[in-house]
Amino acid sequence: MMLETYIEELKYYKAKAEFEEFIPLGIKDAEILHEYGSLYYKLGEYDKSLECHTKALALNIKEFGENYVSVATNYNEIGGVWDSKGEYDKAIEFHTKAIKIRVATLGENHPGTAMNYNNIGLVYFNKGEYEKAIGFYNKALKILISTVGENHPYVEICNDNLERAKKKLNNS
Repeated sequence: MMLETYIEELKYYKAKAEFEEFIPLGIKDAEILHEYGSLYYKLGEYDKSLECHTKALALNIKEFGENYVSVATNYNEIGGVWDSKGEYDKAIEFHTKAIKIRVATLGENHPGTAMNYNNIGLVYFNKGEYEKAIGFYNKALKILISTVGENHPYVEICNDNLERAKKKLNNS
């Protein structure tokens, strides 16, 4: 398993080198910045990831306005970076912004909205607030089961997160 992880990480570093060689850092394309931010995130370079995702967010807001699905995606990615940096309140702030946009554009009963609830659950789990995490995981699961069915990979992810939080809550 360690060899597979090492090979996967090498792919990310190779992609990073190609990005840095062929794409100037002054790019004004939100999708490329999003991909660049995701790459830095996978490499654990959270400040660079945050910079790219923040630039992508600004470009998307300028082009589409605040209430657009791509803007919600940017907020979600930024929330994930803040979570990884241990800045949980900032992570919740950005994930909450993403949810508000997804509810306004896609509706409450949508898989994208559900996964944002799951992501807030992850932040609360990382904060050690397991009851809150469980509440968000349950909310996500209810939406997912009604929209994509019980056998979808997103349902499995949420179920795993829910069980992990329940186990932590019972052990605390």
